[in-house]
Amino acid sequence: MSTDVSRPKAHIWYVDDDEAIVFLVRRRLQRMGFAVVGYTNAREALTALKDLRLPIDLLVTDQNMPVMSGMELVMAARALRPSLRVALSSGVVSDELRQAAQALGVDEIIDKGVEVQVLFDTIARLSTTGATVSDGLG
Repeated sequence: MSTDVSRPKAHIWYVDDDEAIVFLVRRRLQRMGFAVVGYTNAREALTALKDLRLPIDLLVTDQNMPVMSGMELVMAARALRPSLRVALSSGVVSDELRQAAQALGVDEIIDKGVEVQVLFDTIARLSTTGATVSDGLG
């Protein structure tokens, strides 16, 4: 049985209002074999999510963004695609954020204060395993 090496491991959508971060994360994930769509505007990402023909296996979004927070994007995204896997990243991970994320069914919170490799390891794991809502939230 042969495998198609051109086929991506998974389709990742990455949302952060910092254009440089989106560029760097997108480039790194592509090198890891993922198909990546990057957005610097959460509302644009939400509009794209409404097109159910567009493939997405994992949504990774920053929490603190202008116009629409990551939690607001998660709520709206889950209304459109209830089984969508979601990771939320934040520079400030409080107990309140963890509880709210868990209530929304966020699969994992990524602390932006840790090494950047943690972000990529988390994305790789969530895009290929059956992580549960409580994984990474405890």
